[in-house]
Amino acid sequence: VNMIRVQQIFVQGLDRNFSYVLYDEKTKAGAVVDPGGEVGKVVRFVREQGLWIHYLINTHCHDDHVQHNKYILNKYQVPCCVHEAEPFDRERVLSKGAKLKKLKDGEKLPLGEGEILILHTPGHTPGSICLFADGQLLTGDTLFVGRPGKTIWQGGDPKALFVSLQKIRNLAEETVFYPGHDYGEKPYSTLKEEKERNPCFAANTFEEFLEAAKKLRIV
Repeated sequence: VNMIRVQQIFVQGLDRNFSYVLYDEKTKAGAVVDPGGEVGKVVRFVREQGLWIHYLINTHCHDDHVQHNKYILNKYQVPCCVHEAEPFDRERVLSKGAKLKKLKDGEKLPLGEGEILILHTPGHTPGSICLFADGQLLTGDTLFVGRPGKTIWQGGDPKALFVSLQKIRNLAEETVFYPGHDYGEKPYSTLKEEKERNPCFAANTFEEFLEAAKKLRIV
């Protein structure tokens, strides 16, 4: 039984963005992830479920994922959690007086009676992270349904992305993953399905990955 639940919220944003609420149903402890676009949908869900928000977590700090950081930080008075390797503009990401919590790979954030495991997965950006909780994985822009994230932006690194995908592949095949954008045939998938139909994810060598990635124009 999943102790921590994942609520995927399509907020449109700058590019078919998903925002997320992770929460422990029993204690009502919650976390908001990547607030963008129609952030009112996120706030409404929190209110309807009677959740007590403990964190704002950014999988990385591109504009579309931090779009409404200040609003959420001011509303819930919680720390902003970002990986220590992620470059960002304080003015854009933090509201005045907000606390910043720098995350490390392998760190566990307690949430109610459960916890969120932080996996550092650089490649799309230097400090990109995935969030793992009770067999569910939020992949941000590291992995989408059908393809991985792009490495063409500043700080992108194809080699790092390949290594990060290998790290994700080591998780159980039945892990359900939830991406940062609605780019695929469906809004979420399993790692098993992804291995079967995503050539970049199925690649065993960097050369194989690069060949597949070039065809998809993500590098």
